[in-house]
Amino acid sequence: MTDDCLALVFQALLEADVHTAILIVPLVCKRWRFVLWRLCTGRFCDPNHGLAPPRRLPCSLSTAVTRLRSVSGLDVPLFKRVESACISFIGTACPALTRLNLDDCSGVTDDSLAAIVAGCPALEDLNLAWAENVTDAGVVSVAEGCVFLQRINLAYCAKVSDVGVIALANGCPRLGSICLRWCNWVTDASVSALGSSCPRLAALDLTGCKKITSKSMRVVAAGCPALATLFLRRCKEVTDDGLEAFGTGCTNLHEVDLGGCIGASDAGLLAMARGSNGSLSRLRLDAFAQLSDASLSALAPLCPGLRDLDLDGCGQVGDVGLSALAHCCTSLTSLSLCGCPRVTDIGLKALAATCSDLAELRLRDCWCVTDAGLLAIAEGCRALVTISIADCPDVTAKALTAIASRCSALSHLSYNGDFVDDDVMRAIGRGCPRLSHLELPEAQGVTGDGLKALGDGCPALTALDIRRCDQAIDDGLAAVGANCPALCVLCLWACNVSAKGLCAVGRGCPAVRHLNLGDCLGIDDQHMHSIGKLFPSLTHLDVTRCAGVTDAGVSSIVSGSPELAYFDCTGCQGVTTAGLASLRERNDVRVFA
Repeated sequence: MTDDCLALVFQALLEADVHTAILIVPLVCKRWRFVLWRLCTGRFCDPNHGLAPPRRLPCSLSTAVTRLRSVSGLDVPLFKRVESACISFIGTACPALTRLNLDDCSGVTDDSLAAIVAGCPALEDLNLAWAENVTDAGVVSVAEGCVFLQRINLAYCAKVSDVGVIALANGCPRLGSICLRWCNWVTDASVSALGSSCPRLAALDLTGCKKITSKSMRVVAAGCPALATLFLRRCKEVTDDGLEAFGTGCTNLHEVDLGGCIGASDAGLLAMARGSNGSLSRLRLDAFAQLSDASLSALAPLCPGLRDLDLDGCGQVGDVGLSALAHCCTSLTSLSLCGCPRVTDIGLKALAATCSDLAELRLRDCWCVTDAGLLAIAEGCRALVTISIADCPDVTAKALTAIASRCSALSHLSYNGDFVDDDVMRAIGRGCPRLSHLELPEAQGVTGDGLKALGDGCPALTALDIRRCDQAIDDGLAAVGANCPALCVLCLWACNVSAKGLCAVGRGCPAVRHLNLGDCLGIDDQHMHSIGKLFPSLTHLDVTRCAGVTDAGVSSIVSGSPELAYFDCTGCQGVTTAGLASLRERNDVRVFA
């Protein structure tokens, strides 16, 4: 159905029942919301069709909320650009609200927050992440009006400081979870207040809070014995004293993030692990510079239930530590070893021998790992679901073929290394029927036959990223279009693509949202017309350096892709500022040229 036809339907609905129209239509999809907006602002005023703005247009969000007075949970990010007055109306319309998600809503201000708090005294869960206009005054109003508050997310609220957090600590004694990620004005004073006044605190996220030191960590450890989740990523002033305090006071820690804590050493880490009584199940230690084979060997026996471990950037960890980990932590399901050059095939073979439940493995810059180590993983870890291999020069397509052949549960596969050809694609198509994500940046040897084998064998594919296919792949794209209806991300950067192949994908995969055709030399306005016609759900389009694209092609995208939020035509000499004007009029579209 074209936009004009939709507008006719919406016009009739607005005249018959304006409340139902405003409530339901914006919730269906971005295209319907966009067409309704154009109709209501007079942009569909066409005398040939009798289209005119409705006589009365209440705020869409306000009307929607009015119909939901008994709602207990509300997610508002769908309406990111609503005005503050609409946000304030939630407090009046939803008195029974206990959960409210305002993540990245630009209309959230101190005044609108105060209005919500006044009308929703039973609020228990509040998400204010990225609320750039909220200050301490707004947070204080929450603290004074929501005594039952249990969870609050203030991530990236740049104007919130100790004043607001201290008010929360004193006014919300039931608080069990607080996220202060990258709240740069938060110091030890407010974190200490949380530790002293919130004994039920179970989750504390202080990622990027650079002013936090071990002083407040000691207070939290002493006052919050139920703490189970602790994120201290990039808290550079936290030292071993702070970590040791958690080893004494918090014996139920399950998830800990110490990535980038350069002020702490393995001594503090071991003290924390020792005090957890084996409860640690997730541990992020990326860029934890002090970690070595000796410390990992000492840590492993203290965490027998460990399931998820991130060792990215721990350059001192090698086969000795990895072997100890494999011996003691046999329940391991996820392991990341990016930037661990001392790890060799010996360590991977140790993992393969004992960690049969391993479901996720990430390797990057592991220069000493070869096909032998990956063949062992393929043989011993048949439950593998996700594997990512990048910049491991001695790992070839042979290992990739073995993994695809033996790990039938594989859903995510990323390989940036050796030359990939049709044999690899056939192995993936035969052995990985559940594959949903495939990333092959070096696919120069892939032809239409190989891509066809993939499409025929992997019907669950939702994201496909193959690059540098310089041979014609239209037949393969036709197979993907025919067999992979759930595909939503397609990257064909620097591939030999024609309108025939794109049309096949568009007809069979209506859910495609992200399309990357950067450096595809054959892309021109004909392709853009096909994209605008056959990809109605498109939100991201990249045609970087596609010399054949002109203003006419951009016009096809404007009329055919109402949900577009990102458009990159950098290097397209035929696209002018005037040609991009209609896209830039839509405030929710980011345009790069």
